[in-house]
Amino acid sequence: MMDKVLNRRQVPLRDVPLAMTVDDKNEIGYVKLSGFSSYAPFELRFALGRLNQMHPLKSVILDLRGNTGGLLSSAIQISDIFLPPDVNVVSTKGRVVETATGTDANSVGVTPAKEVQYKSKMIPKYGGSNPDGSPKFLDEPLLDPNVKVVVLTDKMTASASEIVSGAIQDHDRGVLVGETTYGKGLVQVLQRLSGGRQLKFTTAKYYTPSGRCIQSKTYKADGKSGTTESKVTDKDRQTFFTDAGRPVRDGGGVEPDVMVPPRKPGQLETFLNRWDAFYRYAGQVAPTLRNGEELATMNAPIVTDEVYDQFQKWAMSQVDSEALTVGGPFAKSLDLFTDAIKEAGFEDAVGDIKMVQKHLNDLMISEFKTQREPLKKKLESQIRSRFVVESRVLASGVDSDPAIIKAVELLDNNVLFADTLTKGAKSTLAQAPAPKASGVGSAPVVNPKK
Repeated sequence: MMDKVLNRRQVPLRDVPLAMTVDDKNEIGYVKLSGFSSYAPFELRFALGRLNQMHPLKSVILDLRGNTGGLLSSAIQISDIFLPPDVNVVSTKGRVVETATGTDANSVGVTPAKEVQYKSKMIPKYGGSNPDGSPKFLDEPLLDPNVKVVVLTDKMTASASEIVSGAIQDHDRGVLVGETTYGKGLVQVLQRLSGGRQLKFTTAKYYTPSGRCIQSKTYKADGKSGTTESKVTDKDRQTFFTDAGRPVRDGGGVEPDVMVPPRKPGQLETFLNRWDAFYRYAGQVAPTLRNGEELATMNAPIVTDEVYDQFQKWAMSQVDSEALTVGGPFAKSLDLFTDAIKEAGFEDAVGDIKMVQKHLNDLMISEFKTQREPLKKKLESQIRSRFVVESRVLASGVDSDPAIIKAVELLDNNVLFADTLTKGAKSTLAQAPAPKASGVGSAPVVNPKK
């Protein structure tokens, strides 16, 4: 038995876990933004300021993948960093409220939806520290307007992240690379109740500068279950236009300008993740590494071929072939099929199903070889995380990230970058009808929402 004294202290959770340059000339800055707390705008300004101070940046990659959002105020302040002053960042618009009017209780009037617009302001540039150690800012934009911007998004980019990415896209300030975002365009507030409880409810929707709402789900009252939700169908999605006239659509998240789908994990990797195999093995092998902290800060891989082979042997010794099959994607279907065959009286066919199960099992095990590199990287991250902070772990995977590689390719090619920002704009504007008032934003729209 051992007695330990644990001292409590505050552990800060950084909204910017990583800021670095990603090219040989140190002209492309990369910043990972993981949240939108009240400190996020300051952290991002500080990180970009330091990068620009060390190496004048010509381009910036803002990584919003996996960022599920946060404060609306922080989203507006972060958008300020990239946008020119006095342009619309986002608009919130509440629902149309029906109210009784006159002496007749059946007489119903319509109160117009309340709209609030939030515009960008001039954000000062980080200029080092004052004598007392406090940050010093200069009266000029943080980023030069000529600095090219790429924003990385995925299906978990949501809410405040979609405000930032949507504003940058609508004002043609940068190129979006990755996957279509989640599609959360609802403004929600908390109402304090008795007993320390709180009620969370929706008060409005938010709209990007072009006038589109990115909310991907609709909700309708249902007398039986309260509400029912459904996806906005493709035919119900409307087309809006960016400042340069590029078409963008509402009702389904923010669609990237350049689609880079994520790597689809194999069946073996999916099973090993479900079983926490990488985490468990990292916990066993990390204590046996000499100078583990030093190794984790170096560029050389910790998971060599020898370490990986040991991991495979360990995994196979912990999970027998039957368990691998049970964890496979077709296990339940094959079990149901087996039961149906038995009920039908075709017992002789059960052996054939077992052969299929064995074949599927062999295919899964073969992924130790065919998916060797992705599995090694997965294990590498888990082992490094035992010794160093999150930023070091993230930095080790930047060079092999497909979305970042594509972003660098775009930023290194001025013609390709410019073409991406104007793709479809000229032909779209030529065919577009006369601008109509949308009530939200300032760009022309087709079939605006009422």
